[in-house]
Amino acid sequence: MEAGAYPEFGKLQLSPKRRAFYEAVVGAVAETDLPFLIGGALAFGFYTDIWRDTKDLDIFLQPETIQPILDHLRERGFATELTFPHWLAKVKSDDALVDFIFRGSNGVCSIDSSWFEGVATVQIFGCSVNIVRSEDLIRMKAFVMERERFDGHDILHLLFRQVDYLDWDRLLDWFSDDKGLLLSLLAMFQYAYPFRAGSIPAGIRAALAETWLRPPQASEPLCNGTLLSKRQYETDISAWGLVDARTTGRCQITEQEIRRWSSYDAD
Repeated sequence: MEAGAYPEFGKLQLSPKRRAFYEAVVGAVAETDLPFLIGGALAFGFYTDIWRDTKDLDIFLQPETIQPILDHLRERGFATELTFPHWLAKVKSDDALVDFIFRGSNGVCSIDSSWFEGVATVQIFGCSVNIVRSEDLIRMKAFVMERERFDGHDILHLLFRQVDYLDWDRLLDWFSDDKGLLLSLLAMFQYAYPFRAGSIPAGIRAALAETWLRPPQASEPLCNGTLLSKRQYETDISAWGLVDARTTGRCQITEQEIRRWSSYDAD
């Protein structure tokens, strides 16, 4: 990691009760010796120096490790639930919770061993922990475009603070099936911060421009909108006859899980 890439870590203000809960959960997870990453608001603050009061802590881990970690947490007396088997588990207390995320809610972006390459390590919650890479945070947030939640602003702030340190080849490779989405986010970045637009490498611009100038020839009326929102493209599928991208084999989510996730309303 290059010097100067990251602000000082640890500015998030938490109540003593909430901090104690997070320390207990992170400590218990660390006891398993299974790999995990800190994400969410803490990772966002780590990269941007924008700190939010949050009642949840995001921990990223690989799908194959979720069950042994939940088992260990239950043995330690925590209340656990596999909330959505295709992407999310939770550990709850009275006023806080920990989300265990192992892929995107749309069934893409499964966390694998590559997510643990070149990560930064910090001391927090009484443990030495790894922070999810900014590129991975961008990738996960890129697919959150709900009516009630849009993570594009977070992405623009991540780009603003980290654009000079990003592994652009890695980012482009991960968006190989979603170059149009990455292109739209970088266009927004250029609009929001015109004086920083030159920070995006010319090669990345050229590769993404090719996507716009030479669009792929689609063989079916595919709707990728369902990868961005669980409900906002229901009419496209049910009334207009478009193909739900989640059902094409790309996403690790069943049709039953799609129906259940689509009907979910956050508290």
